[in-house]
Amino acid sequence: MAEHGFTPGPWDRQDITVFALDEHGRVNRFCANVQGGYVNGGERRAFGDKVIRTADDELRANAKLIAASPTLLEALEGMIQAHNRALQNWRQGLADAQESGNRALAVEIQNGPLCALASFPVEAARAAITLATGKGA
Repeated sequence: MAEHGFTPGPWDRQDITVFALDEHGRVNRFCANVQGGYVNGGERRAFGDKVIRTADDELRANAKLIAASPTLLEALEGMIQAHNRALQNWRQGLADAQESGNRALAVEIQNGPLCALASFPVEAARAAITLATGKGA
């Protein structure tokens, strides 16, 4: 079991079926079939002779997104870690410049391209990680 409790990636996909094999590529760790939905209550709505349900292309797209979930989570976690390190280094560099009395360097650091890190929109990434793992990022 992975750090977060779910089956570790990579997850694979064949059409609308998502699955993960063991480390030897032989044993299926889990299998999920993405199915189309119907109206609440299990009733089928008919329009002419067609039952209105989720289109096959949409089901395949949903399966692709589900299969990519472990990779997306790992990328978000890496992004948050890199952001936190860069922000910490930026703040330390600014503090060092201010402490040394080097006003020109402090202004350059404060107004440089890395100052955008302080307002970088990471809250959506943190919220997504919390949604996926049940833990704060």
